[in-house]
Amino acid sequence: MTSLAQIEPQKANIVARYKGIPVLTTAMLAEFYGTDTDNIKQNYTRNKERFIEGKHFFKIVGDELKNFVGDLKSLANDLLTSQRGEQDLLSGVDGDQSLLVNIIHAQISNKVRVLILWTERGAARHAKMLDTNQAWNVFEQLEDCYFAVQEYTKQKAKSTPKDRENLRHAVSNLVSRVKINFSDAYIMVGQRFNVKSIEEIPLDQLDDAVEYVHGLILTFDKFQNHSPVDVNAIQDCHGVLQYRLIEYHKGLESEVKRLGGKMPEYPAFNPEDIAQALMSRILQGKQMMIKLNYQGGFALELVPRDAVMVDAKNIPELVSRTDLVAKEQIPLIMQSAMDRLVK
Repeated sequence: MTSLAQIEPQKANIVARYKGIPVLTTAMLAEFYGTDTDNIKQNYTRNKERFIEGKHFFKIVGDELKNFVGDLKSLANDLLTSQRGEQDLLSGVDGDQSLLVNIIHAQISNKVRVLILWTERGAARHAKMLDTNQAWNVFEQLEDCYFAVQEYTKQKAKSTPKDRENLRHAVSNLVSRVKINFSDAYIMVGQRFNVKSIEEIPLDQLDDAVEYVHGLILTFDKFQNHSPVDVNAIQDCHGVLQYRLIEYHKGLESEVKRLGGKMPEYPAFNPEDIAQALMSRILQGKQMMIKLNYQGGFALELVPRDAVMVDAKNIPELVSRTDLVAKEQIPLIMQSAMDRLVK
């Protein structure tokens, strides 16, 4: 920020540095703004919540105050004695506290117990609130400075075609790898950074834009590198299922004949249709039951979750389970199933 001494140096009695920060006392600030100390104090009291200690002002007391006042007066006296004038610069160091004086007059009463030192931010905040000509002049200069900086920052932040070269190269790479057109690629980038064209992307975000496009390319490459679905494996599985269905039918036919039942010699169902239907159910991760009829048709039924499939291998396990039918009923179920086969 432009210092107060640079805004209007002839009005400032003294500019000091407290802990490396330019400061003014209340008396100095009053003279600077063409008012009295009471007006400065009243302005602070009325707007106390708008001033933050450590940011807009410092409050020093005790030994710190005593040392600060002593050093300030000593340096001011040295200036008067040496007659170097208002442009002389002197400095004094006491621990972590430094003091810089560039104007002569510094009058602080020995009776002061608390000293308020206003920073540049605090002085500027007073300029906004005090109704004096000098305060308005300072505030106007602060406004001019602010908007000049804003305009400079805006112009500086605008990127040039050379600045955008890396982004254009990245977009070209994306277009060639993903096989999309340039307009779609630039729309994606614009949506990501909330702009209508890449020319509007702030200079300090161009690297992020390049990184974003590279990320899109990497995402596409990872997708491409995924192992494709093994169609041959599915076809092999389909063939095995079809073969086993035919073998199952032959075994079933032989067993039905042995038990005296009737079954067509050559049923007309399409084994491939059965295999495809069975495969689709397997891919769904469901249990199913295939039903064949004498007319050569078939049907698939999903097995309820609370049902079990019985075969020779899992009979011992099923018999030991207590959540199924009672053991005494199992022979009756088996006999009923056999009776149905011989009818």
